[in-house]
Amino acid sequence: MKSFLTLSLLLLLAGEASAFRLKSGDLIFQESYNGSLGSAIKDVTSSIEEYQFTHVGIVYIDNDEAYFVLEATRPYVKLTPLSEYLYPNKEAGHYPKSVVARLKQEYQHIIPSALDEGMALLGKPYNEAFDLESDAYYCSELIFHILRKANDDKDVFPLNEMTFKSADTGEYSNGWITHFERLGIPIPEGKPGINPGAMSQTEVVDIVHIWEQTDNSRTIHGKLTDASGRCEHYHSHLDVIANKCYTCKKYYACHQCHNETENHKLEPWRVTENSQEKLILCGNCSYEMTYSEYKCSPQCPSCHHPFNPGCALHSHLYFQVESEDSER
Repeated sequence: MKSFLTLSLLLLLAGEASAFRLKSGDLIFQESYNGSLGSAIKDVTSSIEEYQFTHVGIVYIDNDEAYFVLEATRPYVKLTPLSEYLYPNKEAGHYPKSVVARLKQEYQHIIPSALDEGMALLGKPYNEAFDLESDAYYCSELIFHILRKANDDKDVFPLNEMTFKSADTGEYSNGWITHFERLGIPIPEGKPGINPGAMSQTEVVDIVHIWEQTDNSRTIHGKLTDASGRCEHYHSHLDVIANKCYTCKKYYACHQCHNETENHKLEPWRVTENSQEKLILCGNCSYEMTYSEYKCSPQCPSCHHPFNPGCALHSHLYFQVESEDSER
């Protein structure tokens, strides 16, 4: 079984000053917190370490350095903004656990072609039947398929015999029985297939990052126009920064969104040049940063998406800068 304990230790020693950066072609495995089918998947599959992965997508970075995840999910194959993939609004407070895996170096050269293959499948229906012969795709099948096509029709990930029987009872769970009865087809026990957990256990990938789940929600609030934090007040390509209000501790797309939504005015944080509190959020990749990180760079330390320089005009609304020996 693959272990990432050594990697975690190295990440800890390196410190957060060196932000992890996603690459196109990285896989993001997720373990959901709810859903009957998610529970059914957990019951019949295994993953690395203590995880029980129920979903996987592949990172796509466009020419404007915007981050997306190409995924097969109900009802079809689609591109999802990274921030929404990691912290979906519909699951606020119960976000999935997300773990990043990177293809081994020998497969890195096929990633551009694989992503082209994936983009050509946008809009294809979700494969409810888990049938590899259909023109529909489930999450891990999509990854398997596009990498295989880009690798001269040679498998990158191995297929397995699917089982829908509980490892504990040896019986089909009610979730699977109901699912396939609804489709009107027999359970495809023993048919070839693939699942996120099995993919995570192969030697094809290395685990490179674990997205921390924090008590503070990374949901961006406001009168939004997209999942990257652009709002009806500020919506240029560069407007992907959200700031946290000291009073309500929520991230808002802008001060106007906050003041038009909450029952209190946005209160700035008292900060020093070296404050270590996470107060600013990149809407492009959901990286939380300190005031010092934000002040020292015109772009996100993690995804390198550029920020709007005009935000400096409103800095006083979000931050009250004090000397190091000042106290709140």
